Amino acid sequence: MNVDHPRSVPKKDVAHNLEVLPWPFADGSADEILMNGALEHLTFPDDKINEVHRILKVGGVFHGFVPYAHADGAFQALDHRWFFTEKSFDTICGISGYDALGSKQLFRPEYIRLVACSNTPKTRMRSMIPVPVRMFLRHWLWNMFDDVEFRMVKV
Repeated sequence: MNVDHPRSVPKKDVAHNLEVLPWPFADGSADEILMNGALEHLTFPDDKINEVHRILKVGGVFHGFVPYAHADGAFQALDHRWFFTEKSFDTICGISGYDALGSKQLFRPEYIRLVACSNTPKTRMRSMIPVPVRMFLRHWLWNMFDDVEFRMVKV
């Protein structure tokens, strides 16, 4: 089921502004929620993550992609409000050691990883650098990765 803003693309199943809570879905009604390139555009992403948690069934999957904070692409769209790293989801997965969004762990991570695109000559050249080297270089050089991909299971 595709949910998008009422004024956006014509091919959508549900027209709803994701800034408006609650979203039009019952508690525990979804097996999986995919957010591809959406979370970085929304105000107060912690509220939206709590809404995803509300809608997912126990054991349901929250999967998505957000621009990596150290990539040019994170800053190219003027409507990006939030920037993410591979550590951005640690608090909701109980990894960070402190509680940020509630009194318990919301998700168990299946994976949270940095991914790279290879759609331009620059990114194809960068992708020739082995991933372990890019993981090291990301601390000093920007644009070693493009996105953060996450897949988390509701606990």
